[in-house]
Amino acid sequence: EVAKVRSHAVQRMLQRQEEGLPVPGRVEFLPLEWFESIAIDDGIATRLRDVTLPSVQSLRDFANYAIADIMVYQDEEWRHRIHSELLEKMNRLYRLFRQRTPNFSGEVGVLGHSLGSVIMFDIIQKMLPATCKGLMTWESSRSSDTGASPAQAV
Repeated sequence: EVAKVRSHAVQRMLQRQEEGLPVPGRVEFLPLEWFESIAIDDGIATRLRDVTLPSVQSLRDFANYAIADIMVYQDEEWRHRIHSELLEKMNRLYRLFRQRTPNFSGEVGVLGHSLGSVIMFDIIQKMLPATCKGLMTWESSRSSDTGASPAQAV
């Protein structure tokens, strides 16, 4: 939930200020939802609701909206669609942000929760080879001359 993240960030910035530590000028949180294309646009949520038995409603709702998302994400076509749509949304939102704040010179971070963090990791993994060497894998780190573990190398 974005409101909780914002609240925590404000608390942390106030704490840093009280401690006399540097505080960034402004932190902006721009939420993006990845699941609307599968849950709403394609009607998976409606189809799941139609076949859900009324008993143990809270457990069935959790299964419908958490476990079903994971199952859908495991499908290669859906995963590609989710990645494409989320990247499109991210680019659109970033362009809009840059238009509204042309003097922005800070950094951009990406934050995900639950399956959203897995999706973001997958997207970043795909993007890294085009922009740099990418994250080191266990195999590449074992064959390197440094002898460092992947955690040390990254």
